[in-house]
Amino acid sequence: MKHAVISSTRRSRVSPVAMFVAALLPAPALLALHFRDGPPAQVTGGFGGDSCIACHSGNAPNDDAGQLMLRGFPERYTPGTTYDLELTLSRQPAITAAGFQLAVRLADSTQAGTISVPADDRARVALVDERGVQYAHHQLAEPAPSASESVRWKLSWTAPQAAGEIFVHAAAVAGNGDESQTGDFVYTLEKTAEYSGVD
Repeated sequence: MKHAVISSTRRSRVSPVAMFVAALLPAPALLALHFRDGPPAQVTGGFGGDSCIACHSGNAPNDDAGQLMLRGFPERYTPGTTYDLELTLSRQPAITAAGFQLAVRLADSTQAGTISVPADDRARVALVDERGVQYAHHQLAEPAPSASESVRWKLSWTAPQAAGEIFVHAAAVAGNGDESQTGDFVYTLEKTAEYSGVD
């Protein structure tokens, strides 16, 4: 069964800034909100674009107390091959609210391959399509982690048939749980993959 992709046209009536502010609120605060289908697209920080820092202010991005890591993304990819990815946000002290967004694109900012969500993680991770580009993000319904120093999200990525350099960009927030967009910690990453030369 294919994973459902949310069309961006369904979200156009709501302010993107308001949606993303809501995306990182702890679970109790979400009960009073209607933005339950995730943050807006295009906040991975890739290609000079906005990241979570556009709304979550008060701290410099990528501080030394935390880290955003992506496992499973190859340095050299084989066209048509599917890779299991795990995005991990870690920080000390414990994270009380967390969220992310990730995209995989070619150098011209168009979609590279196909992102999918494993069945076991579909209650925690969703996909949105924005102008032909897939953005993976956390689900708002996910409760904030309890006394945890790391949060993990799982994805799968199938490499495109065409050869070319590929970029993955991700941004994530380690929230402080105060139900505001200030005082949170934002982390970003960029990784690249080159064609392996093997079809």
